[in-house]
Amino acid sequence: MLSCRQMTYASGVTYWEQFLPGLTIVFLAIAVLPWLSRDNSWIRTGVIALCLFVSWRYLLWRIGFTLPPLGLTLDYAAGLIFVVVETLAMIGGTLSLLFLTRTINRTPEVERNLPWVRGLPRPPLVDVLICTYNEDESILERTVIGALALDYPNFRLWVCDDGRRAWLEKLCEQHGCGYITRPDNAHAKAGNINNALAHLASLPERPLLYLDPRCRLRAEVDFPEAHHVADAGRERGHRADAAALLQSRPHPDQSVHDARLAGRAALFLRRRDAG
Repeated sequence: MLSCRQMTYASGVTYWEQFLPGLTIVFLAIAVLPWLSRDNSWIRTGVIALCLFVSWRYLLWRIGFTLPPLGLTLDYAAGLIFVVVETLAMIGGTLSLLFLTRTINRTPEVERNLPWVRGLPRPPLVDVLICTYNEDESILERTVIGALALDYPNFRLWVCDDGRRAWLEKLCEQHGCGYITRPDNAHAKAGNINNALAHLASLPERPLLYLDPRCRLRAEVDFPEAHHVADAGRERGHRADAAALLQSRPHPDQSVHDARLAGRAALFLRRRDAG
């Protein structure tokens, strides 16, 4: 049986020589990354630049050295399709990484407005929106129960159903939360949220903050700590005749766990209609 050093391709490069650069990078990353600060823009930019360099170097090799000879052949057509798909995926990944080179920490702004919020006679009204389309009943029920346990004294919970499911409306009635639906699915989730905002704007009492905790969050992990998001969100929407939309992070396996995260969440302000 041949060893890794003896196993070769036609080019004469051994398997060990092929795997060594990748293994070196992996072990360096394991050794160095835990000591770096993710909040430092220069470090984030440097790490992301290194990732982009390695990724695009691979793609250039993929385009320049792996495509079959140019011609009207099935081999070339299949190879070209795969390369185009990889290129589009690389472009999307590059844009995502570029967006991650910068962060904004709004925690100081939140903390500056704590005295104003705590001095109010009644906490501002917060509407919690759970947008859903085709999730299972078990997932939605856990999400609703978790959201109802939010540690904040003045909020309303609404399930925005783009699936128009009768059992979900009954589930909302059972748990005492609001149910909003619409006749179509125009503009997907954005249209679902806009429909909910239009409904809430027609109610006598309008909220200061709309909180979207994302339906796919694990209720048993995320929602027990979600009061930090509500606290930071209402402080971010301070002293303005405006309603705000605060959306938590989309990844299902990352918890909403501190006010710093909530301060960094995307916050979009829109002015209330007159009256």
